[in-house]
Amino acid sequence: MDKGHQHQVEISAHENLTWPFDVRCSSRSNCHKKISKISTSEVAVSAMGLLSCDLTDPRDPYKLLCRCQHNTCGPQCEQCCPGFQQKKWRHAIIDSPFVCELQKLVIASDIPMNVNITKRWTERTSLDIHGHYEGGGVCKNCRHNTMGINCNQCKPTFYRPYGKLLNATDVCQPCNCDLAFSTGNCADGNGLCECRVEFLPPRCDQCNVGYYGYPYCKPCDCNSNGTLGNVCEVGGGQCPCKPNYGGT
Repeated sequence: MDKGHQHQVEISAHENLTWPFDVRCSSRSNCHKKISKISTSEVAVSAMGLLSCDLTDPRDPYKLLCRCQHNTCGPQCEQCCPGFQQKKWRHAIIDSPFVCELQKLVIASDIPMNVNITKRWTERTSLDIHGHYEGGGVCKNCRHNTMGINCNQCKPTFYRPYGKLLNATDVCQPCNCDLAFSTGNCADGNGLCECRVEFLPPRCDQCNVGYYGYPYCKPCDCNSNGTLGNVCEVGGGQCPCKPNYGGT
């Protein structure tokens, strides 16, 4: 080796995998000492996350690039590829490779992102492909009226009918609700409308307790001290008085 030059060293490890390692030597003997001290545990690689490092870097003919596996990406296979970020990348160990897991999503216009969500990876808030809340990969820009971490919920005023698959483009359908009596939202499955507070569920076709005069359903204005149950009659608006009390 020439004095002061940087040389590429290949280190072989488990399953005949190889990784490049740059060594700067000031002399032949010094370089030999450095190489003899290198161990695979000290090399910053992703263990079984790569197949080999035999691709020449087009920007540097003296540098090799790695062939990644297990859905890993990066110069040293040190990160999960886009779309496989359900769980945060970690180092594998011998005989126990870490496989980057496919992000579960319904329909998203962009790939799942892992930017600024490190905390969520430990909170188990994201649904994985096995139906478990493991990891925290987040989908962005959900489409077709979906929302949520996995684009697995319908937006307000939309609902998912019974039997509709999550990956269907029409998974979320508009609620058929009258805003005069409902909030505009409806229940998943049957699409029953969510009544405004003054109307009685599930049909919103009567006044709720504490209101009278359907279809306007105004709040009761009874004297609470003299009224049975502190509310007026739902049907006619008459205040049910306690004994020895009168009025309407």
